[in-house]
Amino acid sequence: GLPAGARRRTRRRLSFLLKRAGRWEEALHWWRQAAGESEWYACEELAKFYEHRLRDLQAALRWTRHALAGLEHAPAGEAALWRGAFEHRLARLERKTGQTPPRRGGRGAA
Repeated sequence: GLPAGARRRTRRRLSFLLKRAGRWEEALHWWRQAAGESEWYACEELAKFYEHRLRDLQAALRWTRHALAGLEHAPAGEAALWRGAFEHRLARLERKTGQTPPRRGGRGAA
């Protein structure tokens, strides 16, 4: 019954306390819930968890791509804040998995 802002702040704080305590399943529950409500820190935490704790690079890629897709519909300032970190993570994960990233515009593009 908390207002949306208080609920988001409380969920975030609780998830980080659970992470610090090593209570991963509980933290995952809150991160998944937050990610479903476009809270980008939760997508980042999920990607980090799968990459570093479980060594499940495909799951880490899914969460990273989920965030990048969601950022397409986020307010410009919010998207700008998170996009670089997720693009960097995506490039690293694609290198680790041997996936070729899609060709993007820029120098040398036809």
